[in-house]
Amino acid sequence: MKPEISSAKQAPTKPAPAAKPKSEPPTQGSGGKREIALSAAVKLDQQKQLDALETKGTPAKIAITMAGRRAVEQFQPQPEYVEKQDVQRMPMRQGYKSTKRIDASLLDALRNKHDPHRLSSDSAMMRGQFEPLFWSCLDAVIKELNSKD
Repeated sequence: MKPEISSAKQAPTKPAPAAKPKSEPPTQGSGGKREIALSAAVKLDQQKQLDALETKGTPAKIAITMAGRRAVEQFQPQPEYVEKQDVQRMPMRQGYKSTKRIDASLLDALRNKHDPHRLSSDSAMMRGQFEPLFWSCLDAVIKELNSKD
């Protein structure tokens, strides 16, 4: 006859850790703000001007960063959707990227009207507004840096 194994001699099992409650995603239209990525590519004609600055000793990255910071400071999102313009751009690796907190209800209203299937990101909903501002800031910075000679 085989000896029975006592259940008392088995290693005690640890109780399963309590499941952490899942945090609720922020409710859309709650009136809060969401941080979104803002990006802008340099236009092809601006790249030629940036190349000219570089030959004078000012790196293009400096002009792009200065313009981007100004554009982010000045950017005031509007409730109207603006389509991304069809212009020749340089690759984004030569562009500007930053973030800004935007009113969630404004983003949701734009999306409800222009992207009801939720295919575009918050960033895409704002790019048509942000990019022209960046371009005007970059033109101004290029002009300022050229005048310092």
